Formats: sequence, C-alpha cells, structure tokens
Amino acid sequence: MRKLERNHTPKVTVVHRKKKWNFVYRWIERDAEGKPIVRERASKIAATKPNRRLAEREAAKLEAEIARALVDMPWPTFCKRYREEHLSSLSEGSSQAWCTALNHLDEIVSPRFASDVNAATLSTFASELRKERFVGPEKRRRKPVKETSIASYLRQILAALSWGHEKKLLQETPKITLPKRAKGVGKHFRSRPIVAEEFERMIKAAESLVDAADWIRLLNGLWLGGLRLGEAISLTWEWTGNISVELGGKFPCFRVMAEGEKGHTDQFLPMAPEFADMLMQTPVPFRTGRVFAGERNTNTASKVIGELGGQAGVIVNRDGKTATAHDLRRAFGTRWAGRVMPAELQILMRHSSIETTLKYYVHLDADEFGLKLRRISGPKVNPAASVVSSDQPSSNRIVKDPLSLVHVEAEDTGVEPATHCWASDFESDR
Repeated sequence: MRKLERNHTPKVTVVHRKKKWNFVYRWIERDAEGKPIVRERASKIAATKPNRRLAEREAAKLEAEIARALVDMPWPTFCKRYREEHLSSLSEGSSQAWCTALNHLDEIVSPRFASDVNAATLSTFASELRKERFVGPEKRRRKPVKETSIASYLRQILAALSWGHEKKLLQETPKITLPKRAKGVGKHFRSRPIVAEEFERMIKAAESLVDAADWIRLLNGLWLGGLRLGEAISLTWEWTGNISVELGGKFPCFRVMAEGEKGHTDQFLPMAPEFADMLMQTPVPFRTGRVFAGERNTNTASKVIGELGGQAGVIVNRDGKTATAHDLRRAFGTRWAGRVMPAELQILMRHSSIETTLKYYVHLDADEFGLKLRRISGPKVNPAASVVSSDQPSSNRIVKDPLSLVHVEAEDTGVEPATHCWASDFESDR
C-alpha cells in the first residue's frame, strides 16, 4: 500500500470539461517516489450552476474516503493481496475455503475497508448466517448455516486478518469466540456410517444415471477404498499425478504427493485389499489416465452422490440428512475399526490426528463393555439381534457391481448395532 503522510490528503476539486454533460472530480496523488499523479472520477451530477454545490458536497465525501484509504486499506485491495501473497502458496482447497467464506461475508456485511471487519461485524455476520435469508435481486433463498460451517468461515476470515496484522496492514486482529459445536449434535454421531444394504440401494439408484457404469465404479471405489471424494476423482494410474496407484511394491499402494494430500506430505500409503483387488481387475492396457472416468468436478460429483443417497432413502442423522460421499468413507473406517488397531487405522484413513481416528472406536468400546455385562448376567442375548428389519439392514451381504468389477463379501465385524444409534439414544440413558 502506498505510504503517504496523514497530512498529505489530496484536495478533491470539481471541474467541468467542455462538451461533457457532467462534473468531474479531480485530485493529485503522489507515487512512492513522490511524483504527482492526476486522478479523475466522473460524477453522475449534471454540470449546471445549481448542481455545483451538490457536486462539491460529494467531492468532500470522496476526499474523506481517499484520506481514510491512506491509513486504512480498502477491503478489496486487502483480499487481493491476501490471495496473491499468501493463498497462492497453499493448496487449492485452502483457496476454495477462503473464497466461500469471503462470498458469504461480502453478501452479508459488504465491508469497504479492512478495519470494517471487526469483532462486532463478525458477530453480526455469524448471527445472520443462522437465519434464513433471501439475497440478490431475484431473492434467492439461503438456508440457515450449520454451526460447524459458521465456525469454519470465521476461522478463514480470522486467519486472513491475522496475516494482515502480521504484515502490518492492520492495526489489530478481532477477538471473537468461535462456535464450539452445533446445538443438539453429539460429538461422535453427527452422521452415522451407512451399511451394505443401504449401499446396495445407492448402487441401484445410480443405474438410472447417464454414464451409470462410471458412477457405479466410483461409488464402489469410495466404499472399498475409503478415499475422500476429491482424492478418488484425482486418483490416476500415472505416477506424476498428485495421488496415484503404485504397483511396484509387494502390494498395491497409494503414492501421494504433498499437493494431493490433506496432510501436505509426500508419502506411500497402504491400500485396502478389497480396493486393490478391484483395481487389479482393470486390464493392463487400460491402466492409463484417471482411475475413475467420468465427472471431474468434485462439487458436481458430491451433489450427484448426495442425490443418489436421497433417492435411495438413506438417512444418516436425525435432521433428515441423506448419505453423501463422505458417509461412504465413514462406513469404510467403521468396518476396518474392528479389524485393525487405532494407529493402523489412522494410516489407512490418512488422518493427521489420532483423535479423529479414535472416534471410529467409540462403538467398539460399547460392544466390549456390553459383552462384559452379558458374561456377568449369563448367556442371555438380545432377542432383537437375530431379527433383520428394513430399518436395520445386515452388514453381512454381498456388495456386487452390476458390471462384475467388484464382488466382495463384507466381513462380520460385530459393529453393526452401533451404526443405528443416534446421539440422543445415548444421552437419554445417561
């Protein structure tokens, strides 16, 4: 930002050029070397004698705005510098997260200067996000935003403001309290993993799509491989890709470059045997390019898979949320939690924190304690456990791709009952 003395505020004058119907505002600025630069801005006021006083009042407002800009950076300028000087060195996901938060902020607050984004403004911003809104000339409806998303937006904005403070672009960083968790949502049961019968229904719904074979193959890959949707779409047979299939070792594995991994670390990572078997059924001449053909846009693929969950009637929480691509990953983690230790599951799921991995073992702790109670009370078992109803599907089923690309029998891991529990079921028994 150009640095000028505070007392060197440009004087804005009102001028009228010949053959022009309106007044023009003119002032002189100085560049970094002190050289004068003439600036002009056309007004929307007709150049008549009675209107001169009105134009002069508007010129005074413009002069005050220019004076403020000398000591307070305009918000668009701040955002541009943040993108070019900081976000350009981070992952694409970081840039997308910032753009999403920025769009909401500009839509609700519309700050003119960086100092306008303060604690009071952000409190209003969070409050408005919780409400149903209608925006734009066409009155587009905006649903209330979840607390977890609000916290994410605030973190993105605060990170930008902290960067600005570090670079001496801002005098201070607002101090606000982030939402800690969504109201009424349990820490571990915000969304439950789906089971095999529900996955079969999603596969059935995908058969009606255009390029059904590509979508079914992608769904099977998410179910068997535990990949994040963006990782699955980017997965390639070529070693130059951000995330690729490595066949040079004893067993197939993932080769992950820092740019293609959430933890931003180059590494080789293990691959679930079922997923490896699925990939090995691809003929060698066809092992080129992307592993999963079809949709290349993560947002579009996420929307389509979410719609398939709705068509299949797979509900994953009490708010009526239907299954998404991430629920397939969650189901993968739940199945493997009963077969490997937490540290091993952390590697398989590619979690940066063990705390995230341990959430998959909550239901196993309940099963272990329940088994202990059964041993104490006698050989009685839950009579409902042998009954399979429509709302409690069995996990010991055949998961079969209609194109015979995948034919896997899911193992009985003993974790099925926990996948049907809601947070309130536990809270009411406390």
